[in-house]
Amino acid sequence: IAVGLATALARRGLRVILIEGNLLQPSLHTHFGLTSQRGMGDLLERASSTGGSAVDIFGALSEAQIGEYAQAATGSGGGSGLNVVCAGAVTSPIPVLLDRRKLQPLLLRFSRAADIVLCDCRSLLSTGDALAFATVTDGTILVVRAGKTEGRDVAWARHLMRQAQVTAVGLVLNGCAAKQAGEWQAVSSDNTRNKAAEEAV
Repeated sequence: IAVGLATALARRGLRVILIEGNLLQPSLHTHFGLTSQRGMGDLLERASSTGGSAVDIFGALSEAQIGEYAQAATGSGGGSGLNVVCAGAVTSPIPVLLDRRKLQPLLLRFSRAADIVLCDCRSLLSTGDALAFATVTDGTILVVRAGKTEGRDVAWARHLMRQAQVTAVGLVLNGCAAKQAGEWQAVSSDNTRNKAAEEAV
């Protein structure tokens, strides 16, 4: 979903940076045929090892330095506007790397180099990685897979997002046939009307 969205936005002429948010089992470098020698892990490790303020460290990164980590995905079909930040080297525990005080200023620096920054993360219920990214971004799209993701898991994911005050901007139902999508939309509309009626009462 993230790859398709990033490619579509780049085709419209926007400058897009797609970030690998799955530092444990990264896949973006394989999808785009890029090297994963440098990336998010290296940048976040830099903030841990230098001992300085992450705001100062990342804020001082030049456009050329950003370009060393955000690789051009020229063969993606997205034109010249799509750049990918791979996982890179990860040596510290991931929860330490994804500390809000480091992650937020890094994403802010990337946002200065692009029109849109997208983060492709692991399942919200598998680890805290996705929630770490979600709490420092402008919005989150929740992706569920038809026939596999259970309703209680979706409800729990939404609960975690509300608790963390994450802004949900949409939900994507992935892996379903057109007929299934129509049926799901009908059920969703019925549930919305029922909820509205309950609140009115």
